[in-house]
Amino acid sequence: MSTARYEITVDEAWTHESPPLNRYWCFFGGVFGLESDCDRLEHDLRAVVTAAGLGGEIKWSSVTGNNLIAYKTLVDMFFHHLEHYDLSYRQMFLDRSFVHVPLEGERPVSSLDLQFKIYYQFLKHSFGLQFLTARNPALEHHVTIRLDNHSSQAHKSKLTEFIEQLPIKFEASRLVTRIQFVNSKHFLRLQVCDLLMGAAGSHGNKMDKRREPGQRGMTKKQKWRLEMAKYIYS
Repeated sequence: MSTARYEITVDEAWTHESPPLNRYWCFFGGVFGLESDCDRLEHDLRAVVTAAGLGGEIKWSSVTGNNLIAYKTLVDMFFHHLEHYDLSYRQMFLDRSFVHVPLEGERPVSSLDLQFKIYYQFLKHSFGLQFLTARNPALEHHVTIRLDNHSSQAHKSKLTEFIEQLPIKFEASRLVTRIQFVNSKHFLRLQVCDLLMGAAGSHGNKMDKRREPGQRGMTKKQKWRLEMAKYIYS
């Protein structure tokens, strides 16, 4: 049987729990499509990085006045591919105004447990995997899910186990799902996801409005990030 090969490349942005507590606590963002379209996206993002002479990893925390134009060009290229090829981007966040209160005797859920539980739900529901085989019933549909690496082997193993059981849950015998944990430094599409989530978290939490004691007006970093966030939002 012939095979259609797809890829989901996903990153997460987890806000630390130390003060100030941001309302939008965590973000998940990922791009989905055929492997060939994802490879084309990666190639064109790499061309932007090379032309701009960017060094180091592309990420929201690295936005400066010196790389602002290049970062905007990366975002333009990313959305160009979403518009012209069969690629989809999905993003989800957890709003801290909805806080789970454990029942009496219930085992508390750590923030890391919660992070991976939401990760699973995001992957399960956000990319239409349950409908994928309907595109072409004559094909097997293989989906490789690439996630940024994590230090907790126990959580990675549990998530892998659940993801590999998705075809059974969906009753999709021609669907195969697997996870790869990768280094985000080697995947520009993963790094651009970090930019998009960073913009959402920064703008949604009104980071440009925050002031340190004695501070008047925005810092340079706040100005750069506000400009980048507004550009992505537009």
